[in-house]
Amino acid sequence: MERLVIELTTREVLLLRIIADPSGWLMNTDPDAIAAYAAGFFGSFSDFLDSHVSKGDLKERAAVRSSVEALQMRGLIGLAFSDQVDGESILRSRASGLGWELVHFLNDIGA
Repeated sequence: MERLVIELTTREVLLLRIIADPSGWLMNTDPDAIAAYAAGFFGSFSDFLDSHVSKGDLKERAAVRSSVEALQMRGLIGLAFSDQVDGESILRSRASGLGWELVHFLNDIGA
């Protein structure tokens, strides 16, 4: 676990936390968005991350995509980045068991 913490970038840790608990993250950053997603959003997780993380910045969007791919390669998330889903699906965790273990570990050490 410690090796993963050392290897992950700050962006990857942020994205892992978001992907592990999208609704919890939105409660802290944009609570009004939860109702909008629950009321009928239809799009991809890529759209979600673009709206709330990269905010249309093309360089940031590419960096986010690269970070998501790195998390997938490490087995920390199971995410169909561009599959179209409804709003309630967007709000569900996509972290793997290992991803959740890492999130809990980071929380335990205060990172």
